[in-house]
Amino acid sequence: MVVSEDQIKEFVNKHYEEFMANHMRIEPPFKLVSEYTLPNGQQVDKVIIGTNNKILALIECKGEVNLNEFVRGTGQAIQGAYQILKNQKDDFAENCKSFLIVPIEMAKNVQLDLFDYHNYELIFADTKKDVTIKYNEKDYASTKTNEWVTINPYYFRDCSLYGVYILLKLLLKNSGEINKKTITQLGEDIRKIKNAEEIEFFGDIRNNGITLSNLGFYDQANKMLTTRGYEFSKKSFPDFCKEIILRDLGEYSRAVFLSILSLTKVNAKIKTEQIEDFIKTIYEGKKVTYLFDPDGQNRDLLTIIRMLELIGAIERTKVGIKINYFPLESMPFLMEEHNKEYKQKLKFWFDKFKIAP
Repeated sequence: MVVSEDQIKEFVNKHYEEFMANHMRIEPPFKLVSEYTLPNGQQVDKVIIGTNNKILALIECKGEVNLNEFVRGTGQAIQGAYQILKNQKDDFAENCKSFLIVPIEMAKNVQLDLFDYHNYELIFADTKKDVTIKYNEKDYASTKTNEWVTINPYYFRDCSLYGVYILLKLLLKNSGEINKKTITQLGEDIRKIKNAEEIEFFGDIRNNGITLSNLGFYDQANKMLTTRGYEFSKKSFPDFCKEIILRDLGEYSRAVFLSILSLTKVNAKIKTEQIEDFIKTIYEGKKVTYLFDPDGQNRDLLTIIRMLELIGAIERTKVGIKINYFPLESMPFLMEEHNKEYKQKLKFWFDKFKIAP
């Protein structure tokens, strides 16, 4: 079914706070205004305005359209970028950006590398999974088919499932409060304890929050868990990890695990670069979007390796990587047998925040 412009506008209405967090690293308070008229008379579909009445973002929306309409949308986004640069009435914040948001299906309909995006940012909306993805010709497979392949729309950062789970539990507790806190505020609470107790947290606090939102667990507009987030917050930690690693991030974890399995048959002492190279052979020489870093580093790949360690599927020893079990759907999930420390690792933070296991 074709995704219409009105559906994209409604998508922005529902997800604008998450959009701002993911693509501008800005948390509320701010407001969304529809059909906003700029000083030059141009009408913009959606505008985000901060507490000082400065415009933070201009958002043009297009549905699943033909090339002519896409070109029209790019023209509107470029006009918006020009007005930001001109800033004749001092209406725009210093970091204001112009965006064009289109359905993710458009990635297959338009030869995207023909366009110049240095004036604005192109964002894909996946209305089925309620996530947005920034187009980047360096790492998006739709136009770099000779270099990249996309196997999963979820992108994640240097995060830890321990940290994501703790935030999810905090949000569940927070949902019953009258004055609800944002993910950012909860992250600050964690940071204060971390610094005061001189204890390490799990992964990057901010990135854990971003990952939690990207997985569709949190509605930033209402500062509430989504239905999916509520369901996952009631799961035990092993069941939570099983769902995330084997299903949500399953395409990534399978590629990494199968590469490790194949490589360790020859030599248990393998390097991350070898895993990266083997994954490329699986996908006919192509790099995997959101599993490989565009700058050539291996942060994303290492994140998945750490997740496989967390569930006990693999174990890094002095002699190399040991395979404990296959982390694949419909096969025994043996996390509790191979990771007996997860309860103790969560206990400190659960006790501090009075969270029920």
